[in-house]
Amino acid sequence: MKNGIFIHILCLLQVCAGNSQNLVPNYSFEQYSTCPTNEAQIEYATDWYKTFGDADYYNACSTNPSWTVPPGPPYGQYQLAATGSAFAGLIVFIDSIGALEIIHITLLTPLIPGTKYFVSFRASLVLDELGETNLGVNKMGVKFTNGSIPSTDNSPQVFANSVITDTSGWTTVSGSFIADSAYSYIFIGIFFDEANVTSVKFLPTAPYPMSKDRAYYYIDDVCVSADSLTCNTPVTIKELPFLSSGLQISPNPTSDEAKFKYPLLNNLTNSDIIITNLHGEKVARYELDAGKNEFTIKTDGLENGIYFYLVIINGHPVAMNKMVIIR
Repeated sequence: MKNGIFIHILCLLQVCAGNSQNLVPNYSFEQYSTCPTNEAQIEYATDWYKTFGDADYYNACSTNPSWTVPPGPPYGQYQLAATGSAFAGLIVFIDSIGALEIIHITLLTPLIPGTKYFVSFRASLVLDELGETNLGVNKMGVKFTNGSIPSTDNSPQVFANSVITDTSGWTTVSGSFIADSAYSYIFIGIFFDEANVTSVKFLPTAPYPMSKDRAYYYIDDVCVSADSLTCNTPVTIKELPFLSSGLQISPNPTSDEAKFKYPLLNNLTNSDIIITNLHGEKVARYELDAGKNEFTIKTDGLENGIYFYLVIINGHPVAMNKMVIIR
C-alpha cells in the first residue's frame, strides 16, 4: 500500500496548520520499540501501558500473521488500521465478570481545569468463529485521572451509549467534557459495573470447559483536544461517500475473473485495486486507468479461497470487502 494514502489521513488527524493539538502522544499506535510477535504486547507501542489485563498490539511490521496489520487467523480478524499501520486490541468485557482490560498513556500536557475538551477514539468489534470473543458491548469509553488507577465507578468522562457492532469498519466514540482537575492520564476501557453494561451475543460460547463470553475490540485514533476540529476525525473506509455511488464487483464468488465497476473519474492518480489473502499479504495489484469506469482482474493465478480487495482512488482508500474464488 502506498504511503501517500496514510499521509493525507494523518494530516487530517494531526495539525498540518494552526495551533490545535492532539494531547495524546502516539495516538494511533504507530511508534513502537519492538514489532509484536505474540499476544499481550501493548507496551511495545511507545508510551502505552496496560492498566489491567494483557492488551494486545498489532503492527504491520510484525512477521507473525496473527499480529500484523491487517491481522489474520487464528487470533486476528482482517482489519486495516483506521490510520497508519498499527492499533491496539482489548478484551474489554467478560460475561459474569465485567470490565477487564484497560490501557493508558500520559498526556503531552495536563488538562486545564475549567476548559472544555473534545475526546474521540475508534473501535472495531472482533468476533472469533470459535466463540472465544463473541460479544458486542456498550459503555466503552475513557477515564481521565491524575495518576490513580480508575475503578468501575460508572463515571467515565466519555463513553459509547450504544453497543458497538461494526466488524468491518471503525466506529467513532466521541464526546466532550469540562475538566475539573489537571488530569495527566487517559485510560481506555469500560468503567461501568457489569449491571450497567449491555452485551449482545453474536456467536455461541466457545465449546471448552469453563468458557466465558468475551467482548474484544481493536482500538485506534485516540484524540484529546481543546479544539473540536482536531478530534473531528475523518470518515472511515466504510463511511466514504464513494461506497454509496455505485461500486460493484461481479461475479462474486468468481472462478477466473472479476469485474469492478465504479463512477467515471477522469483523474485517477495513485489509484489501484489491491488484493490480499487472509493473512493480509498482498497477492496482486492493478493500476486503474483514467477515463474508465470499470476494470477486470484475472484470478486464474490465485488459489481457491477468501481474499480481500482494497480500492484506492486518488490516494484514498474508498472500499474494502471480501472476494471469494471458487472453481
